[in-house]
Amino acid sequence: MSASIAASAFGLGAVVGEPEPVARGAMGQVWKVTTASGRWAVKELFWGADPDSAEGDVAFQTAALAVGVRLPRPVRAPATGAILVDVDGRSWRAYEWADLGPPLDSAGQRAMVAHVGSLLARLDRAGATWPGGEVDPWYTTVPAAGRWEALTTRAPAAALPWTERLDALRADLALLAEVVAAAAARPPSALVRRCHRDLGRDNVRPPAGGGPMVVLDWENAGPCDPAREMGALVVRWCRTGGVSRWWPPTGRPGVRRISCRVIWCRSRWSPLSGARRAWGCRTLTLRSETGRPVRKPFDGGGARR
Repeated sequence: MSASIAASAFGLGAVVGEPEPVARGAMGQVWKVTTASGRWAVKELFWGADPDSAEGDVAFQTAALAVGVRLPRPVRAPATGAILVDVDGRSWRAYEWADLGPPLDSAGQRAMVAHVGSLLARLDRAGATWPGGEVDPWYTTVPAAGRWEALTTRAPAAALPWTERLDALRADLALLAEVVAAAAARPPSALVRRCHRDLGRDNVRPPAGGGPMVVLDWENAGPCDPAREMGALVVRWCRTGGVSRWWPPTGRPGVRRISCRVIWCRSRWSPLSGARRAWGCRTLTLRSETGRPVRKPFDGGGARR
């Protein structure tokens, strides 16, 4: 089996039993491989990987470890020192095994928001070692309005369960696309640096035995504006409210509000705010009036550590 061959190439020891598929994402599939030396995560990549890019994300992981981020350490092939090995025409990587708990539910996310804020600040500190770089347009380009229209037309014919919900959100999707497009049109931020770029619940997991969250899936790391990564974190981790809509007599969208719990990071290394080392969460309301986004300051209390 290819996973066993890859494990051998990484010098993980004699394989015991059959490798077990345990996770699958856009980048590849992870196999749990048990050998005479222990358990390992061996990842099969779905498309050709660039050795330079792989070395870059390993350097980022090393820097993250140095500032206290918990992660499974990557493994190099002992014969060549390479991060990637080729088996049957596909690239493979290997990591130490980490016993993980299940992804957090909504209540668990709220309880861990301050910890995730600390984690983001530490990653920002690690990424500052590699300033600049060109941000891939994939991270700043939204689907054109015509694609949403086509999808809402095709979905009923396929009897998809989310058809009515998607149709109800068409106006919201169009407005959000305008906001993102306007932000993407601005000059590149001077704060661009190496970021993880995929800090969703599946990739930031509680360990089975408790303790700091474990960050997984580093192959997607690369240049990004840290403020954009923070925004993605807010959407994925902190949203507790919904989107409400008010239509004035003109028939044009008036005020849209998105209430969420927002991570704010303050540390001596984070560019997102001032010089004090503190992090926590507050409530933020984002408003868009007649299609133009307006930011409202933080309100209410917050947690400090």
